[in-house]
Amino acid sequence: MPLMFLPVRKFNPEKDTNILPLPIHDGGRDDTLFRHACRVREWNKIHRLNLSYEEMLQTLNEINELLCIPPVTSSIVWRKLKSALRYLLSVE
Repeated sequence: MPLMFLPVRKFNPEKDTNILPLPIHDGGRDDTLFRHACRVREWNKIHRLNLSYEEMLQTLNEINELLCIPPVTSSIVWRKLKSALRYLLSVE
């Protein structure tokens, strides 16, 4: 299981109310992909994963392909990651 999905194993529906919907349907894809991009960015920082930009983009592309119905274009995924990287990290 990819490291980024480990929190899914610990999910408790009674305690965890701030989860992202699955699958990601048309109409919510942009916002949800942006939120996933922010999570990938923060996990990269918090857990010192040292993921390169290309690796973060690949992770987000995989989320798009696996979870979005229908998937968005790769240029939209790239823009979501670019936007997420501009935001300040909440842990800094």
